[in-house]
Amino acid sequence: MDLLARFMGKPAAVVKVWRIGEQNALEVAKAVKDYVERIKPTLPPGVDIDFFWDMSRVLRSRLRLLLKNMALGMVLVVITLGVFLQPRLAFWITMGIPVAFATGLWLLPKFDVSINMVSLFAFIMVLGIVVDDAIVIGESVFRKREEGLERLQAAVEGANELAGPVVFSVLTTMAAFVPLMMAGGTMGKLLRNIPLVVIVVLAGSLTEALLVLPAHLARSKGGRAPGRVTGGLRRFIHGPYAKFLSLCLRWRYLVAALGVALLLLSLGLWRGGRLLFTFFPRVESDWMVCHLTMPPGTPLERTLEVVERIEEAAKEALSQAERDFSLEVPLLESMTSFVGLQMRGGLHRGKIQVGEHLAQVIVQLVEGEKRPGISARRLAALWRKKV
Repeated sequence: MDLLARFMGKPAAVVKVWRIGEQNALEVAKAVKDYVERIKPTLPPGVDIDFFWDMSRVLRSRLRLLLKNMALGMVLVVITLGVFLQPRLAFWITMGIPVAFATGLWLLPKFDVSINMVSLFAFIMVLGIVVDDAIVIGESVFRKREEGLERLQAAVEGANELAGPVVFSVLTTMAAFVPLMMAGGTMGKLLRNIPLVVIVVLAGSLTEALLVLPAHLARSKGGRAPGRVTGGLRRFIHGPYAKFLSLCLRWRYLVAALGVALLLLSLGLWRGGRLLFTFFPRVESDWMVCHLTMPPGTPLERTLEVVERIEEAAKEALSQAERDFSLEVPLLESMTSFVGLQMRGGLHRGKIQVGEHLAQVIVQLVEGEKRPGISARRLAALWRKKV
């Protein structure tokens, strides 16, 4: 049985490249791209080489997102704590973020966890809570300093005073992720990375907050007088906020009734369909796939003719979208066609069906960030209309 492959509308040969063993996906992808660039000038006229379906770019984008969020979180922590407490205190508290992540990167290989899509998701998720314990301990030490204690005594008493609540708050967060480690099957193996990353990173953060941070604060110089922002915040707490809290306590039954009413209202919005529920939210895709099934017995040449028509329709649809939205960046990144087979369920692990009456056209779009407001679903509808 004949099988044909086409790339960007021309006959082609397709080679899949996989990583094996302990190889790094980013390094493998870089090696392939370097080889493609190196061999291009040596090819005869009319022959070209390129790559498509680079799944490492998804991993790379998650890494960029993690580093961006970590840097942004550190900056926000430094600014916020520097305004309300002290710049030196803010600096030492912020150092808990890289220390906790370094602990995770050091220990996770011992639990057979690598840097992958699932573990990166866990890192991004835990980023928002990893510094909470350090903030609580740091604020306690700062308060002891304001009360007139010396640096070492303030660090010891401040850490001891809140060590119990901080430890149990972190342990309860860890316990919430433990059930994910007990899931079975293929999904259980994937989800196992999330609790391991969260638990290890939180353990590193807790150790740093209780043992390392107080030692740094005991040797950190700084004044005891509160700043203007801190003084204003305290005046607000002891003034309007205290009066409001006293009013709520005096009318406690009314406040409790309002809380229950808001809870019932929230449940009503959900059960009434006002608040929609989706287990897995829809994620914008960078791919469009057309599966062509002709009547059994159709010759390969006829199937190829229809594939060429579908390819031209895809180019027309994307060109029209570029004109309608006045885009400066082309929407089409690559287009690959297979004549004589179909792969249902994905290019990597899909179920393959063969037959001269079968074909598949795969269109890779530019990343969603470069085409804001233009969904793959909308482009697919336009492509279907052109066909």
